[in-house]
Amino acid sequence: KAEKKEEDLPELPMLDSVEVSSDIPPPPGFEEEMRRIDSDMELPPLRLPRIGNVVVKTLTRMKWYFLEILPLFLFASVLIWVGRLTRIFDVLIAGLKPVVMLIGLPAGAAPAFLYGFFRRDFGAAGLFQLADSGQMNGAQLLVACVTLTLFLPCVAQFLIMKKERGLKSTLLMSAGIVCTAFLVGGSVNMIIKAMGVTL
Repeated sequence: KAEKKEEDLPELPMLDSVEVSSDIPPPPGFEEEMRRIDSDMELPPLRLPRIGNVVVKTLTRMKWYFLEILPLFLFASVLIWVGRLTRIFDVLIAGLKPVVMLIGLPAGAAPAFLYGFFRRDFGAAGLFQLADSGQMNGAQLLVACVTLTLFLPCVAQFLIMKKERGLKSTLLMSAGIVCTAFLVGGSVNMIIKAMGVTL
């Protein structure tokens, strides 16, 4: 009896055979409403900042700066003092002079790059003194500024990179940054000489 009942049941249509008509038009105003919703979703709500939130965020950033960055700058200043006292900087400057002269800068620009690694403002001050004393012309100053801009930011940034990426990755990135900086600086010097530009 069960077999007869199953044979008497009508066959139901498969889902694949059901066709959905695409000729049904959308309701009036549907497209305009969708465009309005999309445009509203792209714009974040604009509100006036709360003074309390601004003060809290400012104090948090200042606390982070004084606790994390300021000791690194003090450490950099101590390293400069120790390097000059022990004459280690003289050896490093002597090693930098051929590289600096290779990109068209005077040998006196080597200390600016070394001090610029420890404190970027020291590097900028060194370049200013060279340009002010007439030891560098405008083209050389441009090459030096481009190279110093692409150079390692400072020892504080180096220590932050070491903290976040590890010593091995930091050394590899630093080597790549130094090579890129001097390659770009040398390329700028060659372009300026080839074009005969005087600054």
